[in-house]
Amino acid sequence: MTITVEEAQKVIVKTFSKSQLWHVVGISEVENIDSYSRTRIHTTYILDLASSADGTSTHTSFITILTAAENLTSAFPSNSLHIFAQLITMIHKGTSVPIPEPILDTTLSVISYPYLLTPPQPLRSNSIITISAARSQNLLTAPQEAFIDRTLGQFLGQLHSGVQNDWFGPPSISQPVEPSYSWQDTFVALLEPLLEYAHDSDIDLGAPYKDIQTYLARAIAAFLFEDVEVPSLIWFTGSEDDIYITRPRDTSPSIQIAAIVPTLAHSLWGDPLLETFFLPPAPSEVVKEGYADGGGNPLLVFARQKTKRLWRLEETETYSRRVDIRDCIINVQQPRCWRQLVYSSFEWIIDNLRFDQAAFAVRCASISFFQINFPSNTSLSMMFGFSSVGKKKVGAHVALYWVNIVVLALSARVNLFQEFFFAADLFPLGLSITTMVILSVMLALDFICKNSYTGRPQFEIGVFAVLSIFWLSFNAFSTSRWRHVPMACPTGSDDIKTWCQDVQALKAFVWIEWLIFSLTAYITLRLMVVDTNDGSCPLAGPPI
Repeated sequence: MTITVEEAQKVIVKTFSKSQLWHVVGISEVENIDSYSRTRIHTTYILDLASSADGTSTHTSFITILTAAENLTSAFPSNSLHIFAQLITMIHKGTSVPIPEPILDTTLSVISYPYLLTPPQPLRSNSIITISAARSQNLLTAPQEAFIDRTLGQFLGQLHSGVQNDWFGPPSISQPVEPSYSWQDTFVALLEPLLEYAHDSDIDLGAPYKDIQTYLARAIAAFLFEDVEVPSLIWFTGSEDDIYITRPRDTSPSIQIAAIVPTLAHSLWGDPLLETFFLPPAPSEVVKEGYADGGGNPLLVFARQKTKRLWRLEETETYSRRVDIRDCIINVQQPRCWRQLVYSSFEWIIDNLRFDQAAFAVRCASISFFQINFPSNTSLSMMFGFSSVGKKKVGAHVALYWVNIVVLALSARVNLFQEFFFAADLFPLGLSITTMVILSVMLALDFICKNSYTGRPQFEIGVFAVLSIFWLSFNAFSTSRWRHVPMACPTGSDDIKTWCQDVQALKAFVWIEWLIFSLTAYITLRLMVVDTNDGSCPLAGPPI
């Protein structure tokens, strides 16, 4: 044991001698070996207090001491005792969670360790038990378990709605120099080092590391984690091992939440779904009801939130396995979420390769057709009899046709990556296909028919004006949905980097296509009006 009764007595005398002289009559280490909150550098003890040295314990106090130097350069640092005190004070002031405001002492004037001490509570250590121990020993009736679940839900609802922040990430005494206002960026920055550690340590995550990276890239591309707007305080590794209740003495449905171990080693500002209490198959309906009563927002409203919760589970489990490897103190028994994932994604790189090969084959066939059927000195104007204005019009149509092909190819790549899920990605795909059909018909009739109605200016102006309106409307919608895609594409994953580059290119080409449509319609209208005023071409004139 790191701290003795004599040392604990010195701490109590220094802290509470002005109000009442308490005597430490017993000390025991909190046995939370299976708790996610356990760390190598923090140890928590229960102090049994009495009004006299030989008296019977009537009160209890928790003391958490720092037993080793904090490794601030670690890739997985835990929160400091200063952070413990700051967060617990915020919880105490903003909620009714039974965790009293602690006293922090880092002077080392009494004992050789910094410590965090809670005020004495009218409890005896032998009269309380953790919720996990009570459940494993079958000490609770069904109504009592339901009462506890509802109370836990209320406490979590109060915590997430009553203790909030301006930025995401690990807590700090003052605001970071570069705070993160994106939960997705914060979550990925926390998860990726854990996945890399698991990969380097040959830890089995239930799925190949490359597949996990691919699915994470898809989740990021789908902005799966960007629906969190307000950073809430997340206990994260807090569990039923850290919550004490009074020992059940009868069948009364009411059970008192007696105390909470003052350890917030891995708490952070983030998404409430990250809580260990919400790991599948939790939360139960009773917990959800209590959570709503406590002021918490609905946890799982949309199907995508269930998918997001799987990633929360993966981070919790990966973190737990890391602690298991380094500290040999956590026995993870949570179900493996990766076996719930369905491997149904498209191998879009292969598909795009096939698409490119097909396009190349069509191009070669077209060139061969012209080389076989027409001499090399035969021009298009000679073959089809276009006027000088007609040549420019056909040139504009061909340029528009090729820009549309680029839009079609890029939107196909983006949709294959997103599995044809988002409307913002589907609109350019559908509109480019429609545009290609219309342009193909118009160009074909222009070349085949000498007096095609589709080549008349009034027809082309109407068609291009309508298409430009559609492109303008859908481009505005899609661009607004793509605003979260960064201009500087990330370099961590090849898949997501390629997707990001495709989206940026698609964003540019859809507006280029709209601009060509608009200019073509405007120039055609202007030429028609000028020619009509000159009397050289009636309003409903022949094809250009």
